[in-house]
Amino acid sequence: MHVVDDTIQHGLHAILAGMPVRLIRQRLALYEVAAQITGDANTIAAHLIDAMDDLDDSIKEKIIEEYAKRGGDFWNSMWRRLKREDNYVDMLSKYRWAAPQTGGSPSNTKQFLSKIISSNKNGFAHEAGFLKLGIGLLDILETTSELESVSPRTIKVKQEMAHGSAISWAEVWRPEVVAINCSWVAKGSEEDPRFAIPNWVRNTHDTRVIYKFGTILRATVVGANDFTASRWKKNQIFGYKGLRTGWFKRRMGMMHSPEALVRGFATLSGWVSELLMTCLQWPGFEASYISNEDIARISSIEELRELLKLRLKEVNALYCTASELPALITKVRRPAADNARGFRIVTVQQLLPRTSDFSNADPELNAPVHRGRNRDHVSRICALAHKTLNATVTAQRETPTSSADLIVFPEVGIHPDDFDVAKRLADKTGAMVLAGIVFTDVDGKRVNIARWIIPDYRDSGRHWIIRDQGKKYPTTIEQSLEVTGYRPCQHIIEVHGFEEGPFYLSGSICYDATDLKLASDLKDKTDLFVILAHNKDVSTFDTMASALHYHMYQHVALVNKGEFGGSTIQAPYREQYHRLISHAHRSEQISINVADLDLAAFKRKASRKHRKNKTKPAG
Repeated sequence: MHVVDDTIQHGLHAILAGMPVRLIRQRLALYEVAAQITGDANTIAAHLIDAMDDLDDSIKEKIIEEYAKRGGDFWNSMWRRLKREDNYVDMLSKYRWAAPQTGGSPSNTKQFLSKIISSNKNGFAHEAGFLKLGIGLLDILETTSELESVSPRTIKVKQEMAHGSAISWAEVWRPEVVAINCSWVAKGSEEDPRFAIPNWVRNTHDTRVIYKFGTILRATVVGANDFTASRWKKNQIFGYKGLRTGWFKRRMGMMHSPEALVRGFATLSGWVSELLMTCLQWPGFEASYISNEDIARISSIEELRELLKLRLKEVNALYCTASELPALITKVRRPAADNARGFRIVTVQQLLPRTSDFSNADPELNAPVHRGRNRDHVSRICALAHKTLNATVTAQRETPTSSADLIVFPEVGIHPDDFDVAKRLADKTGAMVLAGIVFTDVDGKRVNIARWIIPDYRDSGRHWIIRDQGKKYPTTIEQSLEVTGYRPCQHIIEVHGFEEGPFYLSGSICYDATDLKLASDLKDKTDLFVILAHNKDVSTFDTMASALHYHMYQHVALVNKGEFGGSTIQAPYREQYHRLISHAHRSEQISINVADLDLAAFKRKASRKHRKNKTKPAG
């Protein structure tokens, strides 16, 4: 007997209570809502399948296809349940294209692309790997007569090595992998309708190939066989969070920013975002949103191929050879700066959290006693930094918009849930913020990272760019807290808006700065090297900063916790009183320091009107 379910609310309550309801296709979404509220997708999926038993096969297929295209946890639960139902075996064979992908660990031999991208060895989420795959992919898309049938499940990939045998798929970004060879394998009746080319795409061979190219590469970088998906972190709190939009809407409203594609570690640059935006154009798309003119002009397969090859050369040139680390540049447009003051940096030496606050019982400082106190401290520190900047601007008779360019907080300084406070500071001052995050979980690993919060100013307004810089070498104390080294790439921020710019900034977290290989890799790539520390060995880090600023031949800013002190900014000028730009001595001290840096000093020709530099180091 069916319950009375005249309203949507009655229907939802009945599903939550496990009562039988009259199945109406327009209300199928209620089952997914119920799964969100309960956090038990398996039980709700079983309830839905039981309700489908009395329906015609044609209606069952429509319901299955709708959820298959929607994807997500609820569809995965449906799939597992349907596989156990004998009367659905034949019907389910038509939807193998939507079967949930298991992680696995693909061997280094020739593999289906779908197997690699669903594993934890997806090196194509790094820009160099992405570009190599793109070049190889064009070779088969250009010549295949079955363009509609091509999807990650029908593509096999193989590494072409400059020397040695094939390496892990997680490291195909390395220069020794010179190419990715692709081949198409027919899958019969298992054609994936999600990769069909929509009718709004112009009916020319090159245009259709470029659109198909975009769908496969976007699916590759998000690690899913649905190219409209994203990598947003799942919320662990159950409750109604709103339904994901339907697949048909998502393919016309996809986000292509690195944060949406690969999250904050952003192993892809804005260049890739603009490429995908161009390939996957939807009706009404404005090409004026593409800042890279070469991408905006793409109109043929050959132009796309040449552009990919040129970009691969640029990315390979950024590769940090000594430290074997991929590097990526993020371009930032700053408001026109007061060039008389130079590049203004604010170093924030805060007191909390202290070393003693971290414990095996609460390594991420989530306990209420820490959360309230630390958020209050960060709020007060940000207010103090803002007031200090205002005082500086007023004293120097500058315009209110001429406040700061970069504000730096120390290592493990701000809890992830308190970054809204730092973001408000960035909004008030117009400055970029680089801050250490309290240990946090990333894909099941506890890591130590620093976060760039960057306001990017464009014709369409201010946009936020988020970049997470990982730490590769955890200290002994961090290892005791089960912190894992994780540094997927080195971020370099290219800052435009200065007369002698652009300027290049990069940073590292505490112990990573002692890696001389990284310093040698960055010395010709950056103008300012920022070190975020939480280290009691102040004298050693002072000495390290003194050595690095000369060997890297650029400004070096070291920001330590107030618990230990020792924050400093140094540059390789000839005179000692010019060389030491700032230094906060003493422990147990809050310090806000404002300094104007001449980041062009060590790349311009010497002149009398500027400070004298030390002789450039050899090599």
